[in-house]
Amino acid sequence: MPVTVKVHLYATFKLIAGQKEFELVLPDQVSIGEAIHIFLESAPALKPHWLNQEGDLHIHVHSFLNGIDASTLPLGMATRLKQGDLLEFIPPVAGG
Repeated sequence: MPVTVKVHLYATFKLIAGQKEFELVLPDQVSIGEAIHIFLESAPALKPHWLNQEGDLHIHVHSFLNGIDASTLPLGMATRLKQGDLLEFIPPVAGG
């Protein structure tokens, strides 16, 4: 059974994609990493900003699942998504 998740983009990611919020319908048991690749098909302008030459997510792309940094989750990017989850992506921020 498919799951629906929301994707929120911030700062320059929002500008590049042309919108802040997306709704994705994904296959059941899809991981965060898999969802990112599926999402990038609907927002291809983000690909060069998010993925390196090997197709892996750049370390400077900060991803959050339901407000928790995805890199700190026990399964990291392999964490499976559930109905109603929220994925958020924040670009690097510099300042003083």
